[in-house]
Amino acid sequence: MRKRLILSGVAVGIALALALVLEVIRTNAPAAKPEPSQRDQFLAALDRIRANYVDQLDESELVTAAINGMIGVLDSESVYMDARYFRDMQVSHGGGVGIGVEITMDKGSVRVVAPIDDTPAAKAGIQAGDVITHLNDEAVQG
Repeated sequence: MRKRLILSGVAVGIALALALVLEVIRTNAPAAKPEPSQRDQFLAALDRIRANYVDQLDESELVTAAINGMIGVLDSESVYMDARYFRDMQVSHGGGVGIGVEITMDKGSVRVVAPIDDTPAAKAGIQAGDVITHLNDEAVQG
């Protein structure tokens, strides 16, 4: 009887020790890292490209290309214009900006989508579907 009691005590002791070891392993295991945010993934990719690409890179070109890539999945009408590009696209006329048309590129041609009411384009009779071939005697094809 005494042997049985000792064996039972040893078995319970081993079971408790095993349970304790498993609990320590579970609580000391490294926590699963949270999934990095999309922003963190982008910044990590930018850092890795800057650090490891073989040629010297202009960071503003990389960021502009990334923005254009994001906008490219939106729709065919959305476009990113940095300050220089926006300045180049403006055509001043009497204090206003532009001639007042919505345009699109169609097979290398600049096609008018619609003139905007009460603008120089509307007053000049430009209509939807017109193709703009020249600006100030300079061809705009392509």
